[in-house]
Amino acid sequence: MIQEFKQASIRRETSGYALIGSLVGVLLLLSGVILDMLMQRLPFTVVNISHVVRTQPLHWYLATTPFALAGLAGWIGYKQARIKVLSEGLEQIVIEKTANYAKLIDTLELEIRERARLEEIISRGKKEWEATFDSLFDLLVITDAEGRVVRCNQTAIHALNRTFQQIISQDIHQVFFGEQTSKKIQPGENQFPGLPGWYHVGVYPVNTGAELRTLYLIRDRTFEKEAVLEIDKQKRYFQALVDASPVAIVMLDATHQVVSCNPAFEKLFGYSQAEIVRTNLDELVTTYAERSEAEKLTQTVLAGGAVHTFGVRRRKDGGTIEVELLGVPVMIEQEMVGVLGLYHDITELIRARHEAEQAARVKSEFLANMSHEIRTPMNGVLGMLQLMLNSPLTDEQRDYLDTAHASAEALLGLLNDILDFSKVEAGQLELEKIDFDLRTTVEGVVFSFAKRAEEKALELACLITYDTPARLSGDPGRLRQILTNLIGNALKFAEKGEVVIRVFLQEMTEKTATLKFAVSDTGIGIPENRQAAIFERFSQADPSTTRKFGGSGLGLAISRQLVSLMHGTMGVESEVGQGSTFWFTATFGVQPQEGSPAPFSQVDLSGVRILIVDDSATNRAILTKMLGRMGCEVESIAIAEETIPTLITQKTQGRPVELVLLDMQTPEDDAEQTLEKIKAHPFVGETPTIVLTSLGQRGDVPRLREKGCEGYLVKPVRQQQLYEAIVTVLGQKEILNREDSAIVTQHTLLELRRPNLRILLAEDNPVNQKLTVALLTKFGYPVDTVENGAQAVAAVRQGQYNLILMDVQMPVMDGFEATLQIRALESHHTPILAMTANAMKGDREKCLAAGMDDYLSKPIRVDEFQEKLKRWVRVQSDPVTLPPEPTKYQPVDETLPFDVEMALPRFANNQKLFFDLLYEFLHQVDIKLPEVYAAYEKQDAQAVFQLGHYIKGMAGNFSTKRMINLTLALETAGKESDLTRVPELLDGIRAERNRIQHLYEQLAQ
Repeated sequence: MIQEFKQASIRRETSGYALIGSLVGVLLLLSGVILDMLMQRLPFTVVNISHVVRTQPLHWYLATTPFALAGLAGWIGYKQARIKVLSEGLEQIVIEKTANYAKLIDTLELEIRERARLEEIISRGKKEWEATFDSLFDLLVITDAEGRVVRCNQTAIHALNRTFQQIISQDIHQVFFGEQTSKKIQPGENQFPGLPGWYHVGVYPVNTGAELRTLYLIRDRTFEKEAVLEIDKQKRYFQALVDASPVAIVMLDATHQVVSCNPAFEKLFGYSQAEIVRTNLDELVTTYAERSEAEKLTQTVLAGGAVHTFGVRRRKDGGTIEVELLGVPVMIEQEMVGVLGLYHDITELIRARHEAEQAARVKSEFLANMSHEIRTPMNGVLGMLQLMLNSPLTDEQRDYLDTAHASAEALLGLLNDILDFSKVEAGQLELEKIDFDLRTTVEGVVFSFAKRAEEKALELACLITYDTPARLSGDPGRLRQILTNLIGNALKFAEKGEVVIRVFLQEMTEKTATLKFAVSDTGIGIPENRQAAIFERFSQADPSTTRKFGGSGLGLAISRQLVSLMHGTMGVESEVGQGSTFWFTATFGVQPQEGSPAPFSQVDLSGVRILIVDDSATNRAILTKMLGRMGCEVESIAIAEETIPTLITQKTQGRPVELVLLDMQTPEDDAEQTLEKIKAHPFVGETPTIVLTSLGQRGDVPRLREKGCEGYLVKPVRQQQLYEAIVTVLGQKEILNREDSAIVTQHTLLELRRPNLRILLAEDNPVNQKLTVALLTKFGYPVDTVENGAQAVAAVRQGQYNLILMDVQMPVMDGFEATLQIRALESHHTPILAMTANAMKGDREKCLAAGMDDYLSKPIRVDEFQEKLKRWVRVQSDPVTLPPEPTKYQPVDETLPFDVEMALPRFANNQKLFFDLLYEFLHQVDIKLPEVYAAYEKQDAQAVFQLGHYIKGMAGNFSTKRMINLTLALETAGKESDLTRVPELLDGIRAERNRIQHLYEQLAQ
């Protein structure tokens, strides 16, 4: 291919030169012709040119010049091309040779560098080997075929304490054993003179190719030797411990076969070790009855678990023993190699426990009998004292009776404390688990202390946060006991100020709620170094406290035990002279929410504006939270003199106060003076007022009623009670049905809630019967009485009762048998409440097992009795509801602007009241809509939010579904500061307002 390319190149070169020669020849011919014509002065025509060429012979020779020159030039070109080709070939050869020589040079340089690198590696490897050889902790010695040392490492030099020259060429055996001995180094364990300890020698032949060498590797094994000796010593030591242990110990392998046992095991079961080795332990020592359980325990241990249990095991002689058994797997490097079993003979302990249990039963029976014998007369004493205190008395008589009643209460409290403490000591203190209402329970306890707080002029307040669940499951009786102790202590040690009870949610799960209770007082406080001691039994913060204030020192100790049973803790925070806060946590079950009544659902108080006048910041905060939970708009002031200005300001601004809650003991003006000012004022005189007092006195109600007061409640005010009072006062007093009840009190509310009831009391003790009847009559409950269980069954046959109070111990037929017969007779369930002077463990379980619903211990505590009655007596759910009046219209459908049937119950089924307030609602909408539009023009989102909330609150009372949705959207727009939809919403509200008015006009006719 290259040759053809060269030939083509030569041809191109030759042709080029030939062409040039021919062109030159043609130019010579033309030049001669032109010159000849110029000389002859002939014109340049074809004829003249032809004539000149034919007539002049020289031009004939010139005509051959192109051919001659072409041939000559072609030959020259050929030669030139050949020279060029030869030159190029020569250059290519030179280039190739040069490249070959360069490659050869590079190869030589690479080989030189590689050889140098290998020499460096060999040299470094030699140095590294020598360094490694010298750095080993073992002694390394290399000898020749005759046993002379040819090399050794630095470790050997240092160990032998010689120089390298003193060792080289010496006989290795003489180097280590000395020149005067014939001993030889043998492979294995050796000891050398001058080298302390033990050494292990390894002898290895080394073939160098030239001659045979021998490597001696001498390793110091002193540490390992001493460790082995120590391990053997420890093994013998632990074996001695096992042999000396009084606890029976047996070692099993992984198949549960006996490997060894100690003398205590041999003594306990009567077998020698030789008899039981390689036998199955379960088959050896378990009885037939215990065999399956023992095999399960064995499988647990073999699976890697540990067991600790008690049981009966069989001895060699056939006798049985009570044992405490512990079994653990023996693991070595995550592999189970056996099982360690320990048996402790507890036969004597079991016998002692049985004797202690028998003694505890005797003690419990004695306490139960004593409790019954003491409580029965105490019931009569306390009851009669209470009834006498409620009767007309002289001051001297009342003082005597108060002293007697307080002493009897103290005696009963001490009796209860001792009884509870005995239960704690006997391990018999257990908790009930029943459904209860937290708010009712706590507020009931707090309310029971109202009189004591009143006597000491102390503020008593209770706050249960809104997020705390009320419907719980647990032991309300024990919760009341703890709170009673803490509140009683707070009132005892506080001379002025306040006692505040707070309850709030600490943790919530799907099934449980952990609550924190705190009782704060402004009392004497507790020194820090005594705060731990007060929870110990029979202990007080200061010994003088017992003499001054009384008390057994058991209350807090028992309370702490109860809190522990409730899975909680108890503590105190206190500062001397500043007061104390006792707190505790407790975990309760949460009742299912299905069917639970929502609080404050009967009448919607959303948007109702209420003014609180109270100098106590605590009371203002508590009342604000309560009212806020009801949906009210609340404002509070601390100074009574500001009441009238505040009422005037609010009414002038178009937000009139609808109700005043007035504290009776304000520092400047008392409640009566402030009330007179309100009622006498021409502008705000119609504002309803409820007076709250901590010092309720006889004669307060008639005096306040004459001054125009609408309501009177004694603090601490219960939330439900406050709600009912507000609902009753705000325009619904006509449900009372009598002229002389213009002021709403706690007794008024109780009468409103009281349905027609029939209660049956079965009690043989005439004192107890008379007391219980008196209490029930005082509470407003009608009651029938019988003297034994047979009469109770007969009474149930003759009529139905809402509740049966059943004494347990009665002649003819006791309460248990009577309950069984009543349950067999009844067509619907009637609650039966057991009443007994027994208060020991198991009493409540016996009552429930007999078919009773609850349990009340005698002597009767009034507050507890009231709580039980409230729980089991079926009362009306709505305290202010009347039978529906005949309607003048047909039921409306959901397309109408409001639902009368749904809304009427909120107005006590009073149609006139409903339509009067609906007319007022339409009037208020007409007033507020321009205000909304003005707020929109100013882009005042906060005002839009407040006005939307205001209208929505009113609309909810009348079940105006579309109006509620529109005003909710308006409220949301203001809250989110997005006012783009406000015009559209205003149009919708205005249209819906017109629809409401149209239907109102139709129905009101």
